[in-house]
Amino acid sequence: MTTQQLTFKSLPSLPISEGATSPDLGANAKGAWAWSDTLLKPMYWTGTSWTAGSTGGGGTPLAIKAATVNFPVANYAHATVNVVEPAVTTVSRINAWLAPNTDWDADDLVGYSVTAVPKTGSIDFCISGIAPLVGKFDIYYFWS
Repeated sequence: MTTQQLTFKSLPSLPISEGATSPDLGANAKGAWAWSDTLLKPMYWTGTSWTAGSTGGGGTPLAIKAATVNFPVANYAHATVNVVEPAVTTVSRINAWLAPNTDWDADDLVGYSVTAVPKTGSIDFCISGIAPLVGKFDIYYFWS
């Protein structure tokens, strides 16, 4: 068996700033990384512009949002509500879950779920369960 010694390769260094569109790597190079000589941090190509990447494992803190929805009249098996989120687009990826509140303990939520469908400027949340839906539900979510 032969062992080969590999040498470390660093990111290419470029004079780029947040939101820069040059150098334009094209849509096929989406996800390419470079070191910004201007900002002194890693940047990645979104397919149309350069965006600052995470440094030190922190990056931008995740913003978890909350929405409380109320169903005063029982809905059988599922119900859909729309929550306005101006920054959401139809290609946003959303992660959502139900949380205990004054109406629902954690064990009460077993068998219930929430799905999220991104719209332009809003999110449709569909709550479904094993029994009629009535009362307040807390939905926690984030998107990218």
